[in-house]
Amino acid sequence: MALNKASHEHALPGRAAASLPGAARAPADPGPSSAPAPQPVGESNPEALPFPGLSAAEEAWLRQRMAVRRYAPNQLICRQGDRADDLFVLLSGVVRVYRSWPGGQDRTYAVLAAPAWFGEGGVVGEGGEQRSANVAALSWASVALLHRGTFAAFERAHPRGAVKILRTLGRGLLRRLQDTSLGSEQLVFQPARRRLAATVLNLAQGCGHLRDGSLVIPVRLSHATLGEMAGLTRETTCRVLNEWLARGWVKQERGVLSITAGQGLDALRDLAGGAV
Repeated sequence: MALNKASHEHALPGRAAASLPGAARAPADPGPSSAPAPQPVGESNPEALPFPGLSAAEEAWLRQRMAVRRYAPNQLICRQGDRADDLFVLLSGVVRVYRSWPGGQDRTYAVLAAPAWFGEGGVVGEGGEQRSANVAALSWASVALLHRGTFAAFERAHPRGAVKILRTLGRGLLRRLQDTSLGSEQLVFQPARRRLAATVLNLAQGCGHLRDGSLVIPVRLSHATLGEMAGLTRETTCRVLNEWLARGWVKQERGVLSITAGQGLDALRDLAGGAV
């Protein structure tokens, strides 16, 4: 499944955007069938679509025809192996993209924060393709669906607008492939503290926000999941996080991790070195 963040990326102070390597276990979910009935994007969802350059008329055309679903934390949005007939546009919230492998092993490819998109194959493929990955919400999330047939009609009505979207998707896919390769190479031979620091900073890069002097990662992640993202055992992850908690570099409340602005952020950046 192709995926990417929109051009409006969340950035750590003084640090360029980076990708999220590593692996994570799939969250429990009630399945996509339990999603609420879709509603039109319309004016009730004022978030801009993450496709720069669209005219007001082009965006209005899409808004009238795209539907929005609201997903709860841990709820599955799309499943690996399902038919790919839609492009998903993340209007709000945070999602995890991961793939399941034989033997119950899962690998996370990205944690995306709005504005973002995933599942480009649903509109740019030839039809009949299968989803190559699962996507689940990590927080409450609003997702707009652009169906293959709707995009084909958009191409006929607004050919220039369709080219703008396809170019944006193509650039995003290229950036994802470059970032994934670079991130994996940077982390694979790194010590545990550096790998975990890079993973936590990448999460903060993707979806963190400042609150009360801390950079908060607004999703609940267990020590086991964090460890899998960094390629570490749960025990090693707990030990390193406890060190950071004792030093005051991070805080953790009800599974929500935050980095102390200033000392904590600088310390994790020093630990991550060139990995972020």
